[in-house]
Amino acid sequence: MLAPFQENAIVRSQQLSPVTVGHVGIAEVRRLISTLEQLGRERHRPAIGERNGLLVMVLFDAALRVSEGLGLRPQDILRNESGWALQVMGKGHRPRQAAASPSLVARLLAYTNQHALAPRDRLFQLTKGRAWAIIDEGLRTAGIPVPPGVGSVHMLRHSGALWRLALTGNPKA
Repeated sequence: MLAPFQENAIVRSQQLSPVTVGHVGIAEVRRLISTLEQLGRERHRPAIGERNGLLVMVLFDAALRVSEGLGLRPQDILRNESGWALQVMGKGHRPRQAAASPSLVARLLAYTNQHALAPRDRLFQLTKGRAWAIIDEGLRTAGIPVPPGVGSVHMLRHSGALWRLALTGNPKA
Protein backbone atom coordinates (compact mmCIF):
# COMPACT_ATOMS: atom_id res chain seq x y z
CA MET A 1 0.00 0.00 0.00
CA LEU A 2 1.25 3.49 -0.88
CA ALA A 3 1.45 6.36 1.53
CA PRO A 4 -0.80 9.35 0.64
CA PHE A 5 2.15 11.52 -0.43
CA GLN A 6 3.30 8.75 -2.81
CA GLU A 7 -0.17 8.50 -4.36
CA ASN A 8 -0.24 12.28 -4.82
CA ALA A 9 3.16 12.20 -6.51
CA ILE A 10 1.97 9.49 -8.90
CA VAL A 11 -1.18 11.45 -9.77
CA ARG A 12 0.86 14.65 -10.33
CA SER A 13 3.36 12.84 -12.55
CA GLN A 14 0.53 11.38 -14.65
CA GLN A 15 -0.96 14.86 -15.11
CA LEU A 16 2.32 16.18 -16.48
CA SER A 17 3.37 15.11 -19.95
CA PRO A 18 6.87 13.66 -19.70
CA VAL A 19 7.49 14.43 -23.38
CA THR A 20 6.70 18.13 -23.24
CA VAL A 21 9.54 20.44 -22.32
CA GLY A 22 9.01 24.14 -22.86
CA HIS A 23 11.28 25.20 -25.72
CA VAL A 24 11.54 27.20 -28.92
CA GLY A 25 13.26 26.34 -32.18
CA ILE A 26 16.49 27.65 -33.64
CA ALA A 27 14.59 30.12 -35.86
CA GLU A 28 13.05 31.76 -32.78
CA VAL A 29 16.41 31.90 -31.00
CA ARG A 30 17.99 33.58 -34.04
CA ARG A 31 15.08 36.04 -34.18
CA LEU A 32 15.54 36.81 -30.47
CA ILE A 33 19.27 37.46 -30.94
CA SER A 34 18.60 39.67 -33.96
CA THR A 35 15.90 41.58 -32.06
CA LEU A 36 18.19 42.25 -29.09
CA GLU A 37 20.98 43.45 -31.37
CA GLN A 38 18.50 45.69 -33.23
CA LEU A 39 17.19 47.15 -29.96
CA GLY A 40 20.77 48.08 -29.06
CA ARG A 41 21.26 49.85 -32.41
CA GLU A 42 17.93 51.68 -32.11
CA ARG A 43 18.97 52.94 -28.68
CA HIS A 44 22.37 54.02 -30.02
CA ARG A 45 24.05 51.39 -27.85
CA PRO A 46 25.14 48.70 -30.31
CA ALA A 47 27.67 47.25 -27.86
CA ILE A 48 24.82 46.57 -25.41
CA GLY A 49 22.81 44.88 -28.17
CA GLU A 50 25.83 42.77 -29.07
CA ARG A 51 26.32 41.77 -25.41
CA ASN A 52 22.65 40.86 -25.02
CA GLY A 53 22.63 38.79 -28.20
CA LEU A 54 25.81 37.03 -27.08
CA LEU A 55 24.23 36.19 -23.73
CA VAL A 56 21.32 34.48 -25.52
CA MET A 57 23.81 32.59 -27.72
CA VAL A 58 25.71 31.39 -24.65
CA LEU A 59 22.60 30.25 -22.76
CA PHE A 60 21.26 28.43 -25.83
CA ASP A 61 24.44 26.99 -27.35
CA ALA A 62 25.88 25.63 -24.10
CA ALA A 63 22.44 24.98 -22.52
CA LEU A 64 23.41 26.95 -19.41
CA ARG A 65 21.43 28.21 -16.46
CA VAL A 66 21.37 32.01 -16.28
CA SER A 67 23.65 32.06 -13.22
CA GLU A 68 26.16 29.86 -15.06
CA GLY A 69 26.16 32.15 -18.09
CA LEU A 70 26.48 35.31 -16.02
CA GLY A 71 29.45 33.89 -14.14
CA LEU A 72 31.51 33.17 -17.27
CA ARG A 73 35.00 34.64 -17.52
CA PRO A 74 37.51 34.47 -20.39
CA GLN A 75 39.55 31.92 -18.43
CA ASP A 76 36.50 29.62 -18.43
CA ILE A 77 36.72 29.03 -22.20
CA LEU A 78 38.57 25.73 -22.50
CA ARG A 79 39.79 23.41 -25.20
CA ASN A 80 39.48 19.77 -24.19
CA GLU A 81 39.74 16.36 -25.87
CA SER A 82 36.16 16.64 -27.20
CA GLY A 83 36.45 20.19 -28.53
CA TRP A 84 35.47 23.40 -26.76
CA ALA A 85 33.88 23.71 -23.35
CA LEU A 86 32.85 26.36 -20.86
CA GLN A 87 33.86 25.81 -17.24
CA VAL A 88 30.89 26.92 -15.13
CA MET A 89 29.86 26.83 -11.51
CA GLY A 90 26.80 24.62 -11.60
CA LYS A 91 23.98 23.95 -9.23
CA GLY A 92 25.11 23.44 -5.66
CA HIS A 93 28.35 25.32 -6.40
CA ARG A 94 29.74 22.31 -8.23
CA PRO A 95 32.07 23.06 -11.15
CA ARG A 96 31.18 21.44 -14.46
CA GLN A 97 32.03 21.77 -18.12
CA ALA A 98 29.44 22.49 -20.78
CA ALA A 99 30.18 21.80 -24.43
CA ALA A 100 30.34 24.89 -26.65
CA SER A 101 30.34 25.12 -30.43
CA PRO A 102 33.40 26.50 -32.21
CA SER A 103 31.28 29.36 -33.58
CA LEU A 104 30.20 30.39 -30.06
CA VAL A 105 33.80 30.21 -28.82
CA ALA A 106 34.94 32.38 -31.74
CA ARG A 107 32.31 34.99 -30.82
CA LEU A 108 33.26 34.85 -27.13
CA LEU A 109 36.97 35.25 -27.86
CA ALA A 110 36.30 38.14 -30.25
CA TYR A 111 34.10 39.81 -27.61
CA THR A 112 36.77 39.25 -24.95
CA ASN A 113 39.47 40.82 -27.15
CA GLN A 114 37.26 43.68 -28.36
CA HIS A 115 36.43 44.67 -24.79
CA ALA A 116 39.96 43.98 -23.47
CA LEU A 117 38.68 41.68 -20.73
CA ALA A 118 41.19 40.21 -18.32
CA PRO A 119 41.07 36.43 -17.76
CA ARG A 120 39.15 36.82 -14.47
CA ASP A 121 36.70 39.53 -15.66
CA ARG A 122 33.11 38.46 -16.03
CA LEU A 123 31.91 38.48 -19.64
CA PHE A 124 28.46 39.72 -18.65
CA GLN A 125 28.28 42.40 -15.96
CA LEU A 126 24.58 41.78 -15.31
CA THR A 127 22.41 40.62 -12.44
CA LYS A 128 20.03 37.70 -12.93
CA GLY A 129 17.10 40.10 -12.73
CA ARG A 130 18.54 42.33 -15.46
CA ALA A 131 19.25 39.30 -17.68
CA TRP A 132 15.63 38.15 -17.28
CA ALA A 133 14.34 41.65 -18.10
CA ILE A 134 16.51 41.87 -21.23
CA ILE A 135 15.43 38.48 -22.53
CA ASP A 136 11.76 39.08 -21.66
CA GLU A 137 11.82 42.38 -23.56
CA GLY A 138 13.48 40.70 -26.54
CA LEU A 139 10.90 37.91 -26.60
CA ARG A 140 8.00 40.38 -26.40
CA THR A 141 9.47 42.64 -29.07
CA ALA A 142 10.17 39.68 -31.38
CA GLY A 143 6.68 38.29 -30.76
CA ILE A 144 7.99 34.97 -29.48
CA PRO A 145 5.62 33.35 -26.98
CA VAL A 146 7.12 31.64 -23.96
CA PRO A 147 5.93 28.04 -23.69
CA PRO A 148 3.90 27.32 -20.54
CA GLY A 149 5.57 25.75 -17.56
CA VAL A 150 9.03 27.26 -18.01
CA GLY A 151 10.61 30.65 -17.43
CA SER A 152 11.69 32.70 -20.42
CA VAL A 153 15.40 32.48 -19.65
CA HIS A 154 15.39 28.81 -18.62
CA MET A 155 13.55 28.06 -21.86
CA LEU A 156 16.81 28.85 -23.67
CA ARG A 157 18.57 26.11 -21.69
CA HIS A 158 15.85 23.58 -22.62
CA SER A 159 15.87 24.72 -26.23
CA GLY A 160 19.65 24.43 -26.50
CA ALA A 161 19.71 20.97 -24.96
CA LEU A 162 16.96 19.75 -27.31
CA TRP A 163 18.69 21.31 -30.32
CA ARG A 164 21.99 19.64 -29.38
CA LEU A 165 20.17 16.33 -28.83
CA ALA A 166 18.61 16.54 -32.29
CA LEU A 167 22.00 17.29 -33.90
CA THR A 168 24.19 14.80 -32.07
CA GLY A 169 21.98 12.38 -30.17
CA ASN A 170 23.66 13.62 -26.98
CA PRO A 171 22.40 16.76 -25.18
CA LYS A 172 25.80 17.15 -23.50
CA ALA A 173 27.89 16.77 -26.68
